[in-house]
Amino acid sequence: MCDDYAKLQYVDVNITHCDKSGMKVLSALNDSGAQISVIRSDVLGSLHVPYVGKVKLRGIVGSAVSANLVKLDVALSNSENDMSWRPLVYISSATVFNRF
Repeated sequence: MCDDYAKLQYVDVNITHCDKSGMKVLSALNDSGAQISVIRSDVLGSLHVPYVGKVKLRGIVGSAVSANLVKLDVALSNSENDMSWRPLVYISSATVFNRF
């Protein structure tokens, strides 16, 4: 067994929709090489996020999966006093993690 692999790193983030009327705290993978972030649609729960389009995701194997693009406001949750919200577009799909 090889232990030379880099360990995955996670950060706590706050997510909300554009009007900031609801908020959730999540543990998110800190992936500095990602072109876009992916969130399971069931994680969004009762947050009503704006739908901005559709995309197809393809993993290393298998066929492509359709997914929605949604807009969320995201902030690191390391400080309650300084929430620097950033509007980001996420891919949201119920099937993404079941397939990949």
